[in-house]
Amino acid sequence: MGKHEVIATKLEVLGLIERKEVVVAGDLAHNFGYSQKAAAERLNQLEHQRLIEKVKEIFRLTERGRKYLKVMKREQEPSRSQLLDEIKTLTTRIGDREATIRKMKKEGDTLKSELSARKEEFNELVMGQMLNRIRQQSK
Repeated sequence: MGKHEVIATKLEVLGLIERKEVVVAGDLAHNFGYSQKAAAERLNQLEHQRLIEKVKEIFRLTERGRKYLKVMKREQEPSRSQLLDEIKTLTTRIGDREATIRKMKKEGDTLKSELSARKEEFNELVMGQMLNRIRQQSK
């Protein structure tokens, strides 16, 4: 595996091993697209770091690998305070949007009233002009 060929992160590979309990190089090839050689090298790296152990041709997590996974998963999870901050932010955004909707609805109601008044004025003008024409034709 070349230095630039990172197909799956360490966490992804260890997660696969955790889910499957045991893997062979072909599992990495199948799940992440590694070549057989690159998969074997990746597994050897993890074994060298003592995160997995090899029994015959099968690899499994070590206790150190399990602890590493547990710590990394915990670090990736948002904290309670982060979640509460996110809820507060979303609640504020919802309140702002609701206020904007109320304002737009009020403006819409005002425009409807103005339009209705203009329609009445227009109808009165038209009726007045029609009456004037009728009067002039009657003369």
